[in-house]
Amino acid sequence: MGPTPILNLIVCLKLTLPFPPLPPVPPSLASTAKLEATTMELEFGSIVRHRASMVTTEISQVPLSGVLFLLQTARQAGMPAMLDVDVSPEVALGPAQLGSQAELVQCVTAASVVKLTADAARELLALVNPSLKQEEQERSLDGLVQQLADALRTKLCVVTDGSKGLALALGRRSMRERGGEKRGGGGGSVNPVFVPGLKGLNLVDFTGAGDAAFGGMVASLHAHGYPSNQEGLLRMGRVAAAAGAACVEVKGALPTPGKSAARVLQLAGNAQPLVDAAALLDMELSQSSSVSSTEAVAALTAGLKGRSPVIQAYARSLDADARALKALSTGLSLHEKEDKIKKVIDLLAEAHTNSPKKTHIYTSGIGKSGLVAARLASSLRSISIRSSHVPATDFVHGDMGSLARGDVLVCLSSSGKTNELIDATRRVRARGVDVIAITRNPSSPLAQLADIHIHAKSTSELLGKIPSRSIVVNEAVSNAFVSGVAAATHFTVLDFLDNHPGGSIGAAVSSSLASTASCTTSSSTGVVGPPPVPGTAATASSSSSSALSRP
Repeated sequence: MGPTPILNLIVCLKLTLPFPPLPPVPPSLASTAKLEATTMELEFGSIVRHRASMVTTEISQVPLSGVLFLLQTARQAGMPAMLDVDVSPEVALGPAQLGSQAELVQCVTAASVVKLTADAARELLALVNPSLKQEEQERSLDGLVQQLADALRTKLCVVTDGSKGLALALGRRSMRERGGEKRGGGGGSVNPVFVPGLKGLNLVDFTGAGDAAFGGMVASLHAHGYPSNQEGLLRMGRVAAAAGAACVEVKGALPTPGKSAARVLQLAGNAQPLVDAAALLDMELSQSSSVSSTEAVAALTAGLKGRSPVIQAYARSLDADARALKALSTGLSLHEKEDKIKKVIDLLAEAHTNSPKKTHIYTSGIGKSGLVAARLASSLRSISIRSSHVPATDFVHGDMGSLARGDVLVCLSSSGKTNELIDATRRVRARGVDVIAITRNPSSPLAQLADIHIHAKSTSELLGKIPSRSIVVNEAVSNAFVSGVAAATHFTVLDFLDNHPGGSIGAAVSSSLASTASCTTSSSTGVVGPPPVPGTAATASSSSSSALSRP
């Protein structure tokens, strides 16, 4: 019974791309390296840019030029690039002949997350910071990992030392270069953390313990995003340590469905979200845990063979939509900071009809995105948020007059390059209106103009041009924000009934409440179900904390 993919992540295996069998390339042969880069582009370029949400690779067997291609492509696409230095620099540049020293340094500085052993860390530190004398290298594991993280300018560095434990550090130089984010602990830099090795283990097989720890890091990053404080570093470190420990207790270092996940939970209770994700993934793939993701995809493809072209197109479109939503969900957890999403929800919630503020939400877009924007405004109104849809072209034909300082404009655009929307955004911001842009292109003009940009990552469109996947993604993001606002304002089904008493929806809600009332009517008040929350006004913070700062 094969292990499920998420267990591979949590317990034993690294998430790696299936590299074609390429022989080691002598670094002196520039033409061969160029050919290899072309091969990597053909094999993986489109997949990484349009379908991946994270890239993990290792320095082990693949030529460094191939590893560098993946890391740089991931970085250009704005996604996490994780590197496991599986063999020491001395071995990689010597017996393994994986490439040149320059390529090795490029690889470790291109990755956003680097994991390696203590011995390899000391070798690498001497390469990337030759001015640092050997006696100046920190002796403690947490001191060493911070030195290396700073030298590499990486977001996150992890150094392992077998059964002794592992240490994690955020790159301080990288933090300063990204604008000096505020951190916990008095606003200073986040100190590295040391996670000691777990005791009382039944040691059976040390093979792959480092790989398992790396898998735990991958799963943690997938579920929680980059750690930004010591608590986040400890959470990731404990999951990684638990995954490595569960691995060494199994002969062959292979995860056992159910047992391995349970063991990880025994060793690290904070891994529960990862185990929950495993259960969901199993349900999505098959009713049988023995069916792997590869087998499920093969079965789907085989089922379409022999069907008419129109039925195949129909089924493949549904599959593409599902993949787009899965990529979006992953993208949000990895690329969107929690505080950014919360700020959007707080801004929208300030327009609640019971709020003392007079904030009004406007949504706008052009073409198909405009239709999604109109639906978003309508859904917000149904949960008591003052909102209106205004086409971008209407703003410059008189509708600017409805805007007031403190209002919010939500712009939806797949490309983020629509001229009419960009022009309207510039004029709107000049009036003191906060702008939220939802696009699939974080480097687009609209994204740069906005106070907050939400990355609605989407895959390829129908025939490469016709809006399809982007519409599904924008609808999903809209639903997510409506759900968040409903939670923030304590909106109940009774509130919805007040707003929507007519039609089949109103009738269905009334019928449901009446049915419940017949069974659970309160003897004291006659109110059924959850009572209306007193004062359903938005719970957003004061203007001094929720208002967006202007550049």
